[in-house]
Amino acid sequence: MPVSLHIRGDGVRADPAVEPAVAAVFTHLRAVGRLFSTYRPDSQISRIRRHVDNAVEQLARPGPYDHYLNAGGDIAAAARPGATAWRVGIEDPRDRTRLLSVRELRGGGLATTGTAARGARIVDPRTGGHPTAIRSVTVSGPRLLWADVYATAAIARSGDVERWIRARAPDYEAFTVLRAS
Repeated sequence: MPVSLHIRGDGVRADPAVEPAVAAVFTHLRAVGRLFSTYRPDSQISRIRRHVDNAVEQLARPGPYDHYLNAGGDIAAAARPGATAWRVGIEDPRDRTRLLSVRELRGGGLATTGTAARGARIVDPRTGGHPTAIRSVTVSGPRLLWADVYATAAIARSGDVERWIRARAPDYEAFTVLRAS
């Protein structure tokens, strides 16, 4: 999967701790990639998600720099106080060359779940079938792990996603694209 990492801030190029921290992030992600695959039904998805959070923790060590880690569309980011927030585009699942919305991310994570990239893979545990009412759900909040959990659960349960997430996690925000839209 494509992975990009961006770090910004005064003195970031001169700080000797940054390069090893970046190397540690990619070493960690390569190890996770060798052990688990999101395309295998027997993979441990929850462990993968925790490892994306662990990779980001490596970046807290060198110093006060902004970072933006994108692993397959799941994004973990941080911007220092006073720094410009990261701007994240939300793709149209019907036309992935088009953006439907842009979210600012100062910290935490953003995850999108839907059918555009990997097809119908989410199962409604009540019916055993693939939900069809929602094309995609993007959730942002303090932790990438929970943003991803809420986005996936929202697709599976359907209904009023924004209200459902607000009731359970007021620190998280959802953006939904319905099948009919």
